[in-house]
Formats: sequence, structure tokens, C-alpha cells
Amino acid sequence: MQEENKPRVGKGVSAADLNKGKNKKRKPMHKPEPQIDFRFDKLKIFFGEPFEVNEYITIHQPSIGEILEFGEKKIFSTVVAFTGNTTMYRLQLWDLGVDWNKITNFDLFCMLVPNIPQSETSLLFGDLDFTKFKIYYKTRAPEDIPSEYDEEGNKRAEWELKPESVLYDAENDYMIDEILYLQIREYLREVFDQHPKDEFARGKFTKESMIEEERTKLMIAERKRARGEADDYGDSYLLPLISTLSMYPGFKYKTSELKELGIAEFMSDVKKMQVMENTSALLHGMYGGFLDTSKIDVKTELNYFR
Repeated sequence: MQEENKPRVGKGVSAADLNKGKNKKRKPMHKPEPQIDFRFDKLKIFFGEPFEVNEYITIHQPSIGEILEFGEKKIFSTVVAFTGNTTMYRLQLWDLGVDWNKITNFDLFCMLVPNIPQSETSLLFGDLDFTKFKIYYKTRAPEDIPSEYDEEGNKRAEWELKPESVLYDAENDYMIDEILYLQIREYLREVFDQHPKDEFARGKFTKESMIEEERTKLMIAERKRARGEADDYGDSYLLPLISTLSMYPGFKYKTSELKELGIAEFMSDVKKMQVMENTSALLHGMYGGFLDTSKIDVKTELNYFR
């Protein structure tokens, strides 16, 4: 009779030891980001009021006209450095030998922002010069320095042993820590309606596949540009939105008036147009008998004011 395939337990090793760690929770690959609800005043954002972050950082919300004059590409490339995440930069990071899964968004911010000249951040931050900021690490008392292994005997992750980093302008005694960075980032994400998704991977094969897919997309886009196959709007982000809104029935702004609109109010109008279109389509579907209302939240989806 064939012996049942049971796991062999060696001398001095119990079955409990073999099972130890099976249910152990995986540590994150990088320091978890603090989850903070900053509760910005959305009415002030809508009306384009400046946002005072602290005594030395105030964010000015640009109008469409100011963006046009300043340069759309220049302003949006600056905004992305503040609102972006490691997923958006994974190809560039990978080519630098940096795994995007193992650094935080704040680490990325510290790499990018000090390289942006004041001339490119002035529309948003005025006279504040981010090139004066350098990366510093907070000193820790000996008793606050963690040991290589935790209380359970598990080796700590690299990020657990690393001291806290900040951006510091020694000339003016200005400091940006992770919490302040998050406040700036979340405010700009709200204003420009940019909310990128995080996408991580653990296995080497998965990571390399994602990088190759990203590289292929970039190559295709570059070839299209080289052949002059860009769409009618070129690389403009705002132009297709403005063009569509200006043709929308009931849109109340002339082109000259549109320049006075703050970017947050404009992005709000774009979202509101989408809401109204979707709501109208649902109403037609319901009354035409083409829509099963039992599968949707009618009260929410038919609310034009959401």
C-alpha cells in the first residue's frame, strides 16, 4: 500500500514550525503613505482663491488665459511633478536602476522638484525657488534607531531602517516634509482634476512585462509623432476639452470670456457636462424601456447636482 504523501518532519522540527509564517502578512515594499483627509475649501477652489499652505508657500490657481500665456506644456509638466506618482514614472525610474515599487511618491517628489527652475513654477508658487531645496535626513537619537530585526525576529525592510527624509532650503530655513508634500499634492490634484492610480508588482517577470509594455507604448507614440500622425489637437490637453465645451448647447462662455475662467472652474464644467450627458442618456434609456433600473442607483445617477 502506497504511503500517504505527508510532509516530512525532520528531527527537532515540528509541523507547527513548518507552518510558521504561512499566514504572515507581507510587509509593504516601501514606506506606507500617510492617509490624511485635508478637507480643502472646495468653494474657494471653484472661485480660484489662492491657497496658503503655510507662511512661505502659497499656491496661485491659474486661469485658462494665464496658462495660455505661460505655456500649456510648461505648466502641465510642472504640475505632474507635484501630482504624479511612481507608477507614472516607472519606465524612467527603471532605466535609472530604480524599482518604482520600492520608493515612495515623496521620494520621487524629492528627486524631481529640486530640478525645476523657478521660472517654471512661478505661475503656481510665485517667488518660491524649489532649486534651493536639497534632500536632508532627520537625525535620530540612538534609542530611536531600530534594530535590524523586529521583536518577532523578522528582518526589517530597508525602508524601516532608513531615516526620515525632508526637502530643506538652508538659505531661507524652509522645510517640506512628507505631510506638507501631501497637502500640496492633494490640493493640486483637486484643482487640476488629476488623480493617477498606483500600480505595483512583486515578481520580476511581472515587473519586466509592465516595463516592456510601457516602453512599447512610448515607441509607438514616438513613431507616430515622427510620421506626423498626431491627432488634430497635437499634444494639447486643454484644446479638445475647450473645443468640445464650446460646441456644447448652453455653454455660457465666449472664447474671450473663457480665458478669465480659473482652471478648477473649467475642469468642474467639464465634469458637469459629462454628468448631464450621462444623466440624459439614462433618462432616455429608462423611458424608452431599454434600461434595467434595478441594477443602478437611480437616485444618485439621475441627480444633475452630484
